[in-house]
Amino acid sequence: MDQFLTKTGERKKHPAVLVVGDLILDVCMKGNNGARVSSAVIPAVEVDEVAYIPGGAAFTAVCLARAGANVTLLGAGGNDPEKERLVLLLQQEGVAPVIITSPESRTCSRTYIMAGEQLIARYDTGTATAMGAAAAQHLQEILASFFSAYDVVVLADYNKGVLTTGVIDCLEQLKKQYPVLLVAETGRPDRYRSLQPVLVKTSAVEVAPLLLPNRHREEDIRTWEVAGKTVYALTGADITTINSSKGDAMVYAKDELLGYYAASGPVRPKLPGAGDPYLCTFLMTLLQGSPAQAAAVAAASHGSADSGIPAGAVTATGQHPHMVGIWTN
Repeated sequence: MDQFLTKTGERKKHPAVLVVGDLILDVCMKGNNGARVSSAVIPAVEVDEVAYIPGGAAFTAVCLARAGANVTLLGAGGNDPEKERLVLLLQQEGVAPVIITSPESRTCSRTYIMAGEQLIARYDTGTATAMGAAAAQHLQEILASFFSAYDVVVLADYNKGVLTTGVIDCLEQLKKQYPVLLVAETGRPDRYRSLQPVLVKTSAVEVAPLLLPNRHREEDIRTWEVAGKTVYALTGADITTINSSKGDAMVYAKDELLGYYAASGPVRPKLPGAGDPYLCTFLMTLLQGSPAQAAAVAAASHGSADSGIPAGAVTATGQHPHMVGIWTN
């Protein structure tokens, strides 16, 4: 889109990208098809493979790095093995991790238990509230020193406590000083409107109550075509993409609907990763000078591909799993 390129000043094949957001370690425990134990009412899975995958902002950073960007990830985590494992995974993917230790916090982790290809259960651990004052201040200081060195800053908001009001205020002041593109991946896009992001990717499930007050669930997003003015009032973004749980997307240029883009591949529900490759493909396609419509087509194809565990995942034995690619939800 011409408007997007005008702001970047040039096409960027290998843009310098700073990802700021919530770190999550995804763990997949996979075993047999699960036999019922006589004393239990749930299946018992004999786990024979464990994979560790960067999640949340970490997976966003990995996807951007795989797409050719030079990526730094700024976030916070606890003084724990989960953070150390994430640092290792990120370094293996060519991402430069700058992870602040928040002693009072525990790094967030999501564990998926699978029997064959069937998701049996998920459980979450870690601190999902705002990080401590000292860690927040340290993060803002690093952000201020880093900001001007990047072409794009991506805010990966998974509501785990890194993108506090103080951090958003800091970003607002920095954006007044430096012509850096801001992109937000969030279920709470109204929080970032003052930053005037060039691109917002959000979830239909999370924003339905804000956009369509008479509805309390996602429904068919093709009926959202009349919501353009509300979308722009909510996000303030040059481009907004609203994605459904099925992988479909409505794409808007300010308050104008550009189109509905159906996911072009099968989608496997409730596993990590669909939103991240979608956003990253969309952004990188725009940076190459393509119009938003072309970016939406490319992202719908890449973001819905059902291709298994990411190539960067590491199993408990240190080997790569047999399945490679990108997980989708």
